[in-house]
Parts: sequence; C-alpha cells; structure tokens
Amino acid sequence: MQALRQMHKGYTIAPLTEIAAMQHIEGIRNGVTIMSFLSKIFPRPLTRAEAELAYLRASASLYDLEMREREIASGKFSAY
Repeated sequence: MQALRQMHKGYTIAPLTEIAAMQHIEGIRNGVTIMSFLSKIFPRPLTRAEAELAYLRASASLYDLEMREREIASGKFSAY
C-alpha cells in the first residue's frame, strides 16, 4: 500500500482515515479481518472435555495415564 499521494513534484502524507480504509479493504481481500486477527491472538478457552483429553494425552506411561484418570475422576477439572 502506498501511504503517500503524489502532488505536483513532491509527496504529501495521505490522511489517516484514508490509510486506515485502504488497509481495511486490503485486509478483507487477503482474508485477514480484525476478528480473525483477534481470534488468533486470544484463542477460545478449552472446554472441560478438551482439557481432560489434553491432560490424558500428555501422560508418559501407562501408570501415569492411570494416575491421571483417577485424578480426573476425583474432580481435578471440576472447576471448568
């Protein structure tokens, strides 16, 4: 995007609203919107089932998996 507008032999800075509008239009063309940008920065929180599954998948051994299953059954993720 060219933020400068040519006038006669020199350049002047375009108004900020014009630059913002051009960036918005270019962002829509490229598939980037403010909502998609914000959702990448701030992803949605995990659900209880997703948190439990991620916790179980991080187990290192069969014993660790069994211990984690018991922790979940006893209410480790009850706050979700």
